[in-house]
Amino acid sequence: MRTAKKLSPLTSQVYFCELEQCPVCHSVLSRCHYRSGDKTVQALDGVHRVLYQPKCCLHPNCEEFRRSLRSSEWLHIAPVGGTYGYDVIARIGWQRQEFCRTFEELYVEMHKRVEISESQVRYVYHHQYLPLLACHERQHVEQLKDVSGRTGLLLSLDG
Repeated sequence: MRTAKKLSPLTSQVYFCELEQCPVCHSVLSRCHYRSGDKTVQALDGVHRVLYQPKCCLHPNCEEFRRSLRSSEWLHIAPVGGTYGYDVIARIGWQRQEFCRTFEELYVEMHKRVEISESQVRYVYHHQYLPLLACHERQHVEQLKDVSGRTGLLLSLDG
């Protein structure tokens, strides 16, 4: 049986949905009366507690009626369901990719800064860094910016 880690967050941050208008009906969005996405994220600069307060469309004829819209800034901190921040993921991937560091060497370096095991270093590299790298290699930045400009779509990094 595994024992859960006891992490004490240094900071707590609430992010708010950045959209002002519904992407479908263009009516004004309303802030929801709850917070969601509460998670503890380990970053290179410490442990943080992050959550977001969504917004929703209250127009009854809209197909997005009462659907929660997240904060894109909240999505930029760590993958959904992940405990390690994108800075930790990038550090592990960069050190492995560019400097041919072994997982054991990465563990020794990373363990000084975050609570992580050697098997977790391996998991982060294979299941989080490599998919993000593949997304980066295939991205079409100009097309995405064009779509974002025309539709108001907020783009965020997601593996």
